[in-house]
Parts: sequence; C-alpha cells; structure tokens
Amino acid sequence: MEEKIRDISNFSEEELYAYEWEEKILKKMKLEMSLKTDAICVDSFDWILTNKTVTDIICLNFNPPFNLKWSDFIHFKRPKEVLNNNREFRNNCEYYQLKNKFACTIRFWFPHGVSKSIESMVLGTHRYCIQTSVIAHLFSHLKQREVGLMKRNESAPSLKSKILNDPFSWIEPFIVNELYFLGCSLSNAEWDLWSALAFRRRNFAKLENRKYENPIFHMRSGCNQGSSYPQFIQPLYDPTLSYHEQWKKLKADFSNSKK
Repeated sequence: MEEKIRDISNFSEEELYAYEWEEKILKKMKLEMSLKTDAICVDSFDWILTNKTVTDIICLNFNPPFNLKWSDFIHFKRPKEVLNNNREFRNNCEYYQLKNKFACTIRFWFPHGVSKSIESMVLGTHRYCIQTSVIAHLFSHLKQREVGLMKRNESAPSLKSKILNDPFSWIEPFIVNELYFLGCSLSNAEWDLWSALAFRRRNFAKLENRKYENPIFHMRSGCNQGSSYPQFIQPLYDPTLSYHEQWKKLKADFSNSKK
C-alpha cells in the first residue's frame, strides 16, 4: 500500500505526529539560523589563507569563515550515484575550494551543512546520530583506500600524499593531518567530532603506527593545562592567555612559517 504524505499546513499542534512537530520546529530554526549566519561578519583572518601549509579547513558553522562569500568558492560536487543520493554523505564528502595567492588549493568542508541549503543543516539529536554512523562508514572507506594503496607497495609518505591529494571526505585530512581546533569548545554535544577523534586514535593504535600520528592542538583559554580534555589533545598555547593574545601569537607563527 502506497504511503500518503499528509498536508499539515492547516493542522493544529495537537493534531501533529511527533516527527511532524519535530520537522516543523527544525525547519523554522534552520530558516532563522540561515538568515543570521549569513549576516555574521568577523575580523579578517586572511593570514590563514596566505599560508602554504593550510590544506583543509573544517567549518562547524553553516556559513563561510574569514569574511568569505559563497561566490568566492568553487563547489566540488560528487555524482549522485557515488553517494547514493544521500544528503548525509553529501555534507561530509563535498567541499568548497579556493586558491590562495600561492595558487595552493584550500578545501573548506561543512559537515554540518550550509546556510544556503536549509535542508543540509544538521540540527537535532536524530541527525547527529546519523552523522556518527556516516563517520564510521567514511572511516571504513579510508581504510579500504589504504589497503588498496599498500597492495601496490606504496610507502607511508606516498600513501599519505595520495590520500590527501584527493580526499573522499573531511575524515581523511582530519585523521592524517596535523590538526588545530580554533574557535570551538569541543563540547560533549559534538558527537560527530568525538567519533572522528576516536577513529583517529584507533587508526594509530598499533605501536608501530604511532610514529605516523600527527599532533592535535586546541586553542583554549581560562582553564588549567590538565582540565577535562584527553591528553592526546594538547593546548595550542598557555591556556591562561586570553583568546585575543593566542590569536595574535598564532598569526605571528603563521607569518613566520611562510615560504
């Protein structure tokens, strides 16, 4: 029997099913958030974009960072058949790219969706649960790529280079690269980030693989060195420094690393 879709536009709140009520609320929230995030304006961080060492930026908000506009990017899309037309995989496997002044490509990933596509925005417990299962699938995909490359007798540096030159999802640079958490709290509500971090640790769990694991740094302020973060996540700078002071130090360090 074919399932009929109900027209709930004229229904009262009492007449809605729970999932319909949830969808109605989330749709309204997404619309309001998309309007607000598009209006956000932050200080200039052009110095991040003019550094040769930055290859990937994972954005947890729904809008472009660093005063960039959607028109500044080229949207790299995957064929529908590759992702089985699944919107959750689309969020995690497609990216927006631009070239910096060194003609180096920087990929911007938006795993929580983008403000210009309301349906893509990840909000609510249900979508976050799906997100964690997608991350598990994408980690398995990474391991399959590694196995295929190792069968060709690829060395570890060559294997890393080939994966990062053409990543299938944000999980690959997240696991393989040196990682910096900037401007985010790493709260317990970020289920997908903690899932990705768990898979990152699993990837280098064997003693002989530890030498390939890159460090993780987190900019944090107003807390002790040993506060509630795992030991494998190092403070970027002295946490007693203000965020403003740490951003200044980071800018100086990035400027010194330019070649």
